[in-house]
Amino acid sequence: MKAVLVASALASVALAQSTSPLIPTGISASCTTFLGQLNSDTSMSSCLTSITSATSAFGPTANSTATSSDVSSALSQLCASTACSDSTLRAQLASFYSACTSELVGSPNAEVLTQYDALYALSPMKNALCTKSNGTYCVSTIASSTSSTSRKRAQQAVLKPSASTFASSNIPFLRLSASLPSSALCSPCSRSIQQAWISGMNAAAYAPGIANSVLLSGWSALYNGTLATCGSSFLDTTGTNNAGTNGALGSGVLGGSTSAGSEQAPANVLGMLGALALAALAF
Repeated sequence: MKAVLVASALASVALAQSTSPLIPTGISASCTTFLGQLNSDTSMSSCLTSITSATSAFGPTANSTATSSDVSSALSQLCASTACSDSTLRAQLASFYSACTSELVGSPNAEVLTQYDALYALSPMKNALCTKSNGTYCVSTIASSTSSTSRKRAQQAVLKPSASTFASSNIPFLRLSASLPSSALCSPCSRSIQQAWISGMNAAAYAPGIANSVLLSGWSALYNGTLATCGSSFLDTTGTNNAGTNGALGSGVLGGSTSAGSEQAPANVLGMLGALALAALAF
């Protein structure tokens, strides 16, 4: 549990970061301006504050070992927070794409893509963390289905924030993997967690194309593997699911070849992901 206590320092550190280290060099003026504004945006600061407040029991100054009860309490506070509204984050994503189109789909810049990924993941990942089954947070059910080696690797991804490890451990999807046994992959919790992501993708398509994603590249294998194992109707309950067809995974602007990933996502947004992942890893 000691590693869990250290991990959430990411979110605290993020609040104290200055703007300039988070802006890549050699990018367009419009993208530079936007990232500077994003890093100092008061609404994003409120988002970060809501996360650090919810996870304060796991901060670097905590004196006791966290328990599953502590994690449930933190999740309850996190899920009750409205500081990061979906509409606010979608507006930021639209502005991001408008200001940084060249860096996202023209001549992809791995550092800018990582920042876009982190911002894009905030809403669906929070919603995924807040899913429940029979009154229990689903993340605990999914965590119990993964191996101790997988959990250790995922914890290391939070302690040493590597974008490639975040992706390979499927941390944005709470460690769900197509390699899980069908009893876990086809469970109600698996469906609820993936539907949280599908809803997010339907609400705001991933503009650079999932194939170009730094943090979310594991989605295609998870989605397609789930359908192959659990049936084609398992994840589609609305009739408008675009996550695996024309929406987030489509062709043209919404597709393409994989771009080389940055090894570290920006602190001001990765801090949120780290704190959210912390809750998932603590069970």
